[in-house]
Amino acid sequence: MLLKPIKPKNRCICCMKFGVKMNKEHVFPQWLIEKTGTHRTGIRWIDKIISAKACVVPICENCNYEFNEKLEKPVRNIFNDLESQKGISDNEAELLVRWMWKTYGIAWCIANSSDNYTHTYNLRERALYPINNMRGSISLAISIIDTIDSSFGDAPMGFDSENEIDCIFTAGVFLKIAIIVLLDFFVEELPSNFSIYNLFSKRENFGSMKTFFPKTGFKSCVDAVGVTRIISLKLSYLHDNLAKELLKLSLSKSPKILRDYKI
Repeated sequence: MLLKPIKPKNRCICCMKFGVKMNKEHVFPQWLIEKTGTHRTGIRWIDKIISAKACVVPICENCNYEFNEKLEKPVRNIFNDLESQKGISDNEAELLVRWMWKTYGIAWCIANSSDNYTHTYNLRERALYPINNMRGSISLAISIIDTIDSSFGDAPMGFDSENEIDCIFTAGVFLKIAIIVLLDFFVEELPSNFSIYNLFSKRENFGSMKTFFPKTGFKSCVDAVGVTRIISLKLSYLHDNLAKELLKLSLSKSPKILRDYKI
């Protein structure tokens, strides 16, 4: 994704409200930046390398607070449990899916500052509202990485998805974890490195039980980044093509079918 800087305006890119008090949100959360060491080595921002902590975008104070309390704090613990091979629950799987949408969505909004995130809801709603209408159609694929290559001086932290229309598929490698969020329709495209979890069709009382224990599917972070990148290019294309077909269908039937796409 080519990131273009957006000029700070008194409008939040997450809730789309005007006249709100603004704050700065890191594109990648500070806890992840510190754990990966990318505040020392830097990340690519437009045409140069900068500290990951300098990669920020203006959003309103309310969205900034809600994202931190409802996503970043619990997801940080989810990452710890995954790396410790303690597994995650269905509820935690949904939180991780929505965290992926939020983090990638912020980058998408930076690159497409003149466009709405979707015609149905904004990024705040997408990331903070529980998944309802299509929960059972979403799969979460995860692979644990055995070893981080120390020659880079940091751990992986970045997205590989390049969607133009679809806002379901996301993929990236963070620390010792490769993560892919996709429609269950496309799970057969995934390489065997990944363990696959399908979310329950609705939230259940036993959704807090840890039932998903992803395998260690990559020997090194170099392998994880390479494989995730390759499959992401194909899955981005497939998800976008499906979204385009749904657009054509909606023109003759109902626009409600597009509620989960950026069209």
